[in-house]
Amino acid sequence: MNIAFDSVGLVYSKGRGIGRYVQSQFVELINNDKENNYFLFNDLNGECSLLPYIKEDANYVECNYYAGDDKGILDEFPQIHTEIVKRFVEEKKIDVFYVTSPMTLFDKVFIKNIKTFRNCAFVATVWDLIPYIFSEKYLNPSAHNKKQYKKALEILAGYDRYLAISQSVKDDLINKLGYDPEDIDVIWGAADPIFRLVSSNKDILKKFGIDEKYILCVGGDDDRKNMGPLIEAYSKLPIYLQEEYQLVITCHFSPAGEERYRSIASKHRVSDRVIFTNFVTDEELISLYNQCTLMAFVSKYEGLGLPVLEAFICGAPVLTSNNSSLVQVAGNAAVLVDPFNHNDIRRGLQEALTKVNLRELRIKGFERAKSFSWKQTAELTLTALEKAANSPKRDRLSIPTKKKVQKIAFFTPLPPLKTGIADYSADIINELKQHCVIDVFVEDIKKVKTNLGTGITVYAHTEFPKRAKTYDEILYQLGNSVFHTYMWDYVRNYKGICVIHDVNMYGVLEYVALYMGSPDFKLLEQALLYDYSLKETHKIIDEIKSGNFHKTNNIELNGFITDYAKKIIVHSDYAKERLLTRDISKNIQVIRHYAANTQIDEIDYSRLREKYGFNTKDIIFGCFGIVHHTKRIEQIEEAFVKLSRQYKNIKLVIIGPLYDDWKDRIHEIIEKNDLQNVLKCTDYVDLETMTEYMQIIDIAVNLRHPYNGETSGTLMRLLGLGKCIIVNNIGSFGEIPDNACIKIPNVTDFENANVEVNAIYEAMETLIKYPEQRENVSKNAREYAKKNLDITLIAKQYYDYLCKEPEDCILTKDVMRRISEYAKTMSRDEIHKLSFTLGGIKHSNTDSAV
Repeated sequence: MNIAFDSVGLVYSKGRGIGRYVQSQFVELINNDKENNYFLFNDLNGECSLLPYIKEDANYVECNYYAGDDKGILDEFPQIHTEIVKRFVEEKKIDVFYVTSPMTLFDKVFIKNIKTFRNCAFVATVWDLIPYIFSEKYLNPSAHNKKQYKKALEILAGYDRYLAISQSVKDDLINKLGYDPEDIDVIWGAADPIFRLVSSNKDILKKFGIDEKYILCVGGDDDRKNMGPLIEAYSKLPIYLQEEYQLVITCHFSPAGEERYRSIASKHRVSDRVIFTNFVTDEELISLYNQCTLMAFVSKYEGLGLPVLEAFICGAPVLTSNNSSLVQVAGNAAVLVDPFNHNDIRRGLQEALTKVNLRELRIKGFERAKSFSWKQTAELTLTALEKAANSPKRDRLSIPTKKKVQKIAFFTPLPPLKTGIADYSADIINELKQHCVIDVFVEDIKKVKTNLGTGITVYAHTEFPKRAKTYDEILYQLGNSVFHTYMWDYVRNYKGICVIHDVNMYGVLEYVALYMGSPDFKLLEQALLYDYSLKETHKIIDEIKSGNFHKTNNIELNGFITDYAKKIIVHSDYAKERLLTRDISKNIQVIRHYAANTQIDEIDYSRLREKYGFNTKDIIFGCFGIVHHTKRIEQIEEAFVKLSRQYKNIKLVIIGPLYDDWKDRIHEIIEKNDLQNVLKCTDYVDLETMTEYMQIIDIAVNLRHPYNGETSGTLMRLLGLGKCIIVNNIGSFGEIPDNACIKIPNVTDFENANVEVNAIYEAMETLIKYPEQRENVSKNAREYAKKNLDITLIAKQYYDYLCKEPEDCILTKDVMRRISEYAKTMSRDEIHKLSFTLGGIKHSNTDSAV
């Protein structure tokens, strides 16, 4: 199982009963359970790490989500909290979520709507029902907190299972709230392992002014702890006992609280005999337990009563209440009194100090404590969690029936158009048609020269409007080229799923607006306003008009398309992050670009190499795709020139269309460096020829900079073929597993061009010198592609997403605007942590195993 627990008990009760309990419980569980995985979910920004107490080999992860130092984001937007937890549960595949203290913050309920969680059981520790039982004290009938506590109880009723820390708490849940006994497990607890027998320490007694034997009370600044009646009962003891025993009250008081209890002591004329230590350290408390004559704990109600167990472990005789869990914990090892009667408390104190054999009581207490161990608590807890995981209540909401998608419209370019998206779509269509009927809409049907097989009809896009109502869904394949511009009006007028191959579409927009005819700055302005303010838009246009084109290199534009999408498919986490950074409310799914060749047929490499002018002893490097400066072709060639002077059996082949002046530039490089026999450039080739070149190369070099979020189809094909590939650590390229490629740093991480060339050279040379490394990377690439990029798997992910209803995101633009106002006082580091937290709401699992 994957078991999560929250940080409420650890943060809000740190150093106190609940905090000690939760820490001991989970440290014992995690350190001794090797079968299950544990996750701490912390969004309270408090110091609650258990790592110092956890064994190195334990199955344990801590997950921290920052929401402002005052937790203000979650308080103002409680629905965000639930959404963060939901994404956490989905991402970590949590089976059971253990809420450590569901009523600690009953006015800020941990999870607002448990019913929205599917396939994750919720378990809560119930410490007590104190506000319910003593409502006249804790819940003012007209106060807001009464309504909140009632709401918290309603939410608690929806949990799958309850862990009561005593039989008394279980009885209260059954008798007062009507809970089913079968849903409640009593797990008890134990004293923190720090409590133990120690030698006397007179210095600690001296520090607090204790110079007589003493009665110790470990209390709390709360009427329920009954310290006022205890002081009164002490004052009614015979004078000789008051003179022999001081009353030492250990509690972290507020100034007003301490004054209140001092006044009670003064009123009863025992001020000089009652000592208030206020806060004490753990070691001081342990010493005070060990040296007291009697520990008096006369609370009106406790869920467990850890001070009784702590005292037992430290060898202190105990006087406690005859109610709630206290009588159950104490058994026959303590003097029992009625906490609601100060005369009976006085009676118990006097009998304990004069008639009871305290040595015998101390031995009984020490033996009684052995009945409570964290090992037992952990075992009972794990059994309860297993019951919850198998609870029939676990599927609290039936998964909605997916809409049935039987027929779709598919907008895309098709081969032989010189774009990788055309080849991509042809392959996807042939797989996706196994799931639904597909009609394809193209810009110019006369240019289509590909066979999509039976069941697929290709139409001119102008036919779509009259057929629009016959489709269950629409898919648009969109990239940063003129092959997709015919789709723009349809995207706006017929909402569908947009498959975004390039995050940045500024290039094609600028081309359409300024170079396809007369410059249309109005069109450019309208598109820019989707992503930029009016002021920024005018500045960009002014720079273009002035000829400062280089200043527009960093423009990122996609809103004129993505703002109209019902849902969006991207091929990388990078692309998803970029789109969510702009608008976190978008519905985005990562579906990896397929690798077309995960099932490789046997081929005759010798024959293929001979066909293209290479022999079997050559080590061939290959670059694929459109030849452009963003592919770092010049830097690759420069590194290769350097290599060719050392290694005589290496070749470089560049396969792809030559645009701009690249034909002349490559010819110059070849002539200048006498590379006629070792460097070959093919210009455009068809898909079959490109695939054969991919099969005969040994090493591919696929680099990018600048990077606009584009997907490399050739890179995916190379992975499918199990080729050793050199990439740089940027965008989607950086998401390939490290063992399935060779990564060099991003260009921006290099000091200058020479450093980049040297990095490429070193990577290439390493793979020449160490063929075993090349083979290992190739094997891992192939395995990764088979597991994650098989086109059958990708097509199924497509269809599942087609059938999935869009999710409403709570992080609307208005909410983000309000959060931005809240964040104005934050530091850069705090804003970064908050962004990570909010990003998690939309950054759920992708379907790959990267």
